Amino acid sequence: MLVIIGLALGAGIQGFADSAADKVRAANLRAAQDYYKSGLMLAGEGREAEAVRAFRQALGIRPDWAEAHSLLG
Repeated sequence: MLVIIGLALGAGIQGFADSAADKVRAANLRAAQDYYKSGLMLAGEGREAEAVRAFRQALGIRPDWAEAHSLLG
């Protein structure tokens, strides 16, 4: 019986950890999107150096983002 209780508690902790990891991933994705959008706005204002920094920050979070790579050239 204690083994079953231990397994159930372990599963609950794992579920909590998975949920926390999902929240972190979602927050990181939002941050990358915010940097990307900032880069677009800065580029539109002619602030190229700042736009490049914003795109690089987005890529630091999400290095596979093809659109951000293409905007950097």
